[in-house]
Amino acid sequence: MTIMRLALMFLHIPWLAATQCELVSSDLDDCAHQLGMTKLPNNSEGFGFGFGSVQDVELMCRTRWHLKVYVCAHQTITSRCTGGRDSQFRTAMWEFIFDTTRYARAATYLCRAHNLKIFRFHRDSCLLPHESRVQNCSEAYMAFVFAATKQLATHNPSHLTDEAAYADYMKVELTKMYCL
Repeated sequence: MTIMRLALMFLHIPWLAATQCELVSSDLDDCAHQLGMTKLPNNSEGFGFGFGSVQDVELMCRTRWHLKVYVCAHQTITSRCTGGRDSQFRTAMWEFIFDTTRYARAATYLCRAHNLKIFRFHRDSCLLPHESRVQNCSEAYMAFVFAATKQLATHNPSHLTDEAAYADYMKVELTKMYCL
């Protein structure tokens, strides 16, 4: 599951769209354009790794564009949130959603010469031939996670009394859901 998926899911949750401290769908496109990307991949393209088809791994390794887009989008959102009257919860959630630490480590690992050589072998021998069929599973999983995220976002546990506690609760639940 990718940061972009999680962030885009939060776009469609009504209570988050109440103020300027939000991700606008054009934010990611604008950031991608600033970084020279012509288009962002579909959220569920291929195996749903978050950077497009398995054919796009080489580009991701060379440019780390996906991390740069997320950092740019995070800066865009936080610049709109700063100084406003936005909640501690919302700010904490944007920090959590756009934390690229795990994804940077995964990219570093995958993009090591030895690991990339292994990936190329598996890409050509088994991943690529099945990518179009797996995309259906990726789309179904994305729909499931969107529904679960929306339910989680609208569920306010009665035992939590403040925004920080609710943000911590959301982080734990999202971490479990996304296997982070």
